[in-house]
Amino acid sequence: MTFDLSGAPAALDETRRVLLPPELPAELDLGGGFSARPVHTLAGATMGTYWRARLVERPDARGDDAEQANAILAAAFAEVVALMSPWEPASDLARFARAAAGEWVALAPATARVLGRALEIAALTGGAYSPALGEVTQLLGFGPGDPAARRAVDSPEVRAARARADFRHIELDAARPSRPAARQRHTGSGSSHRCGNLHLDLCSIAKGYAIDLASERLHAAGWHHHFIEIGGEAIGRGCKPNGHPWWCYLETPPSSKAAAAQPAPRAPAGAEAPPGTTVAGLCELAVATSGNAYHHFNDERGRSIGHILRPEDFGEPPPASDAEARTAPARELGAAHAAHAPRRTANDALQSVTVFAATCMEADAWATALYALGPERGPPLAEAQRLAARWLCHRPQPNDNGPQTGLHEIITPEFQRLLD
Repeated sequence: MTFDLSGAPAALDETRRVLLPPELPAELDLGGGFSARPVHTLAGATMGTYWRARLVERPDARGDDAEQANAILAAAFAEVVALMSPWEPASDLARFARAAAGEWVALAPATARVLGRALEIAALTGGAYSPALGEVTQLLGFGPGDPAARRAVDSPEVRAARARADFRHIELDAARPSRPAARQRHTGSGSSHRCGNLHLDLCSIAKGYAIDLASERLHAAGWHHHFIEIGGEAIGRGCKPNGHPWWCYLETPPSSKAAAAQPAPRAPAGAEAPPGTTVAGLCELAVATSGNAYHHFNDERGRSIGHILRPEDFGEPPPASDAEARTAPARELGAAHAAHAPRRTANDALQSVTVFAATCMEADAWATALYALGPERGPPLAEAQRLAARWLCHRPQPNDNGPQTGLHEIITPEFQRLLD
């Protein structure tokens, strides 16, 4: 994802599509000399990556306006790291991993909220997306520990951890909002069966939550127009002083940049089309992109294993998503999608999934979940959930000069709605 943080309008031409929210909130505050207000740029590091923010100065700003905003942002990010990072020994996740099976572990309300949503999405995807894969990702070198000590995906240790990593074994008691708790259900006999064998992993959703938390706190303090990004996932609230939204450009994978220079006709909802550059205006809108292009390794058999794990990585059949398990109406959605989209084969190479949503937590989690489901099983569920989503895929195509790789996208009706 590339973001234009300048004050200049995005340059548009015939190769670009523009994605905008269909409606803007009526309460946007554009008075009080808004067009003349300065914009502050802030940046720092968090969660193993960078963060950036742009804020339109408040109408009653003092000389330390930027410093106050920076403190709010840094505190929000640090709070989420302290609660939900698997690298922090005192985090809620670390305490959960050390508890015995059946033992209730008190969680911060924020952790319970994030875990609860992760469990809901896990159920909707039939477990293709799961917050219970912490031990597996660690063994594969993507979590805490030494990446050089990673195990093979088909090693006995990884297979055993995968067998234990069932999100249905996680029980969340959120009946008391001020004192929520979670535990791992007993799945074995004897007191030696430890909850430490099931590690929570909220990395696919906590970053989005941190952005939302920081945004809400800025908004409450009077910064109604701002942009916040952590490592390529972002939210835009309000707009720039020139009246433009916070622009972003959907990323094209490195091997496909030439394809992005070609004109991109709009595709029917649910269909595929060769994409050009898509320019998105973030105004009361969040975006997240997930993929394995930059975080993967090749095992001894030449297989590419990414940090977003899919059932196919373990030689498992793809799970049935919630949309596939529903009755007639949802099946009609899936059938409609299949009628529009060409049949996909094992030769399709999924590059990334991008999701736009009202909150960054939703965009973050669903981008990962839909990537895990893939371009066959993801679209019916995304349509059923009314998600604005795009899958970007490579597919070998015949050519007079020999086989070439073509770039295709699959979009949902809600994504198309943002383009219309």
